[in-house]
Amino acid sequence: MHSPVYSVDHNAECYLKSTLKNYACALTLDTNTAAKSLFLYDSGKQVTWVRERQQYPDHPDRFESVSQVLCHQGLTHRHYWEVEWRGRWVDVAVAVRGIRRRASSHLCGFGYTEHSWSLFCSEDHYSAQHDHEKVEIPAPPSCSHKVGVYLDWPGGTLSFYSVYSGNLSHLYTFYSTFTEPLYPGFGMEEDDCSVIICTEDVQELISRSANTQVKMKSLVGYCLFTLAFLLSFTEQAKKPQAAVTSQGTDCTQIKALSPQASSGVYVIQPPGVKTPFKVYCEMRSDGGWTVMQRRSGGAVSFDKKWAAYKNGFGHMTQDHWLGLKNVFCLTKNKTKKWTLRVDLWDHEGGTAHALYRNFRLSSEKKAFRLHVGKYTGNAGDAIRGAYPGINQNGFGFSTIDRDNDGCSPCIFGDIAQMDCSSSEGGGWWFSRCGSASLNGDWHPTGNHIGWASGLHWGTWKTPMPYSMKATRMMIQSVFSEVDSEVTR
Repeated sequence: MHSPVYSVDHNAECYLKSTLKNYACALTLDTNTAAKSLFLYDSGKQVTWVRERQQYPDHPDRFESVSQVLCHQGLTHRHYWEVEWRGRWVDVAVAVRGIRRRASSHLCGFGYTEHSWSLFCSEDHYSAQHDHEKVEIPAPPSCSHKVGVYLDWPGGTLSFYSVYSGNLSHLYTFYSTFTEPLYPGFGMEEDDCSVIICTEDVQELISRSANTQVKMKSLVGYCLFTLAFLLSFTEQAKKPQAAVTSQGTDCTQIKALSPQASSGVYVIQPPGVKTPFKVYCEMRSDGGWTVMQRRSGGAVSFDKKWAAYKNGFGHMTQDHWLGLKNVFCLTKNKTKKWTLRVDLWDHEGGTAHALYRNFRLSSEKKAFRLHVGKYTGNAGDAIRGAYPGINQNGFGFSTIDRDNDGCSPCIFGDIAQMDCSSSEGGGWWFSRCGSASLNGDWHPTGNHIGWASGLHWGTWKTPMPYSMKATRMMIQSVFSEVDSEVTR
């Protein structure tokens, strides 16, 4: 269960500031992590972006490609701190110590990876970002430039507040499972951007916690009231939540029951599945398709581990991966057969598609093995391969932390390759890598040829490797009668 502090209605948070401040902590900036575009001063309590590069010594912890800095303190347990920002924009963030330092911004920038959580602050809007997923937040009406951060590491929450005239206004809360210490950090890329760690406030808070017995007695009534208030909301949080209502077993059934249904996010519950889940239903043309993958840009990184591919990630209405677990729950239904449709868009305005009958996935114990039947379409059968020996049909799913691709190693000319996920990027049903791989790195027009990691469908576009501009994978169900088609 999350900390009781976050079981309350955030409209009541103005009353909780003194409670949060019981967890006040002192922070100092770590010079060894600071990018050379950042000037640190006031004993590591302030940082400013400057045009003149600082003469910091080389250090493996230093950010090289982005203007960021971390604090010395790695935090677990519960902690609260406040900062004041100035300039056009800044990032107020936390990250694990192992966040990358020398990669491109989309691999080491705060909020762009699974290893950091960030609040982007500007004059006209705020946004919360984690692992390439961004949530826009209206700027607080107070126009305050002071941000309060509360980390409940054991409870798995990280909350940001706008601080104004002694009150807190909730901005956003991340929910996660933290397994490593988290280091506060800041990022900025413009003239006159700066961050001040509010040390005077922290010192005042710490001294307050050591007040006289008389003052403590005067707080007893308030503390008891606050505790009772929090516990009442905690008890409410324990009550069963209203069940999410399923709108059908899959998108095909929803379309059949409501022919005028439009494309969008629906809640489905396949037979035998206890918990309904959300999917995006494509209802146009022949309609009733359940989208399992969509790529249209680089906003969502697909370079993820097994757990992410199993459970799904991204935004349903944008780029996303539905999750191997959810696709298995759909296709294990023996009363139905499934058709897989792969849609491809190139950088020259062309489109193509591939259809596979009898699509299904095996269970996780069998690595979500891929099974497809007869192919039709105009994109070519890349799953079975552009040439013999690379048939991906019947192979298990591979990710950077779980290898099922059959390479031990794979030999390509004079290159020996131990696994395909490392070079191809993303997770896929690799077989000696193969011709199909739609979860690699996305590349923009003009820079989309020659990449080992890309959105590849080798039977359609040449020269290889050609990375698609956009892709979509979706499945549609039909009731099974007699079908003797071999699926491998």
